[in-house]
Amino acid sequence: MTQQAVNLLIMQTRILIALLLTSFTFPAISADSSVDQKAKLEKTVQIIQDDLDLIVDKGGRYAYKQLTTKGGVSPFAIGVTNERNFLILRPENNKDVGVQAKVLELRRLLQEAVKKGNIVAAAVFVGAKVPVASTGQDKDGVAIELEHGLGISTLRFLPYELDQKNKKLKFETPLDKIKPAVFFKETPKA
Repeated sequence: MTQQAVNLLIMQTRILIALLLTSFTFPAISADSSVDQKAKLEKTVQIIQDDLDLIVDKGGRYAYKQLTTKGGVSPFAIGVTNERNFLILRPENNKDVGVQAKVLELRRLLQEAVKKGNIVAAAVFVGAKVPVASTGQDKDGVAIELEHGLGISTLRFLPYELDQKNKKLKFETPLDKIKPAVFFKETPKA
C-alpha cells in the first residue's frame, strides 16, 4: 500500500475515533472535573488511537497486497497485543468452507484471545460488495469490523477501484457505522 494511501486511511480513522470518543466520553466530563481526569481521558484516547492506527496500517497493507496480487481480499484478522505488537490471523485454507464460515471462525478466535486477555484491539477484514442505489450496481470494497477493548466498535466499508491489468488500486471515501461489540462484548470498559 502506498504511504499516501496508508496516511489517508489513518487520518480517516483518527477522525472517526475522535468523533466517537467525543460523543461518548466528553459529555461525562463536567466543568468541575479535575485536571487528572482530563489527562487520564486524553491518555486513554491516545492509546485507543495508537492501537487502531496499528490495525489500519498493518491490515491495510495486507489487504492492499492481496488486492494487487489476487484481485480480492480473503478474510483475515489483526489483533493488537497488550505489548502493542500485532498478530495476523488467517482461517484454515479449506476451499469447502465459505467466506461467512471463515469470518465466524476469525471472530471466535478473536473472542478467545480477548477472554484470555491477550489482545486489546482487533479487526476482521474481508472482501465485500455493497449495492449502490444510484447505479444499481455492486461496489467492491473491503469490510473492516474494528473494535477496541476500551469501547470503540465500528464497521467500515472501504470501496476501491482496481485496475487488475496495471495493478493500480485506488481507495475511495470509506463509510463508517457504529456497531455492537462482537470480540469485546463481555469485557469491562475502562
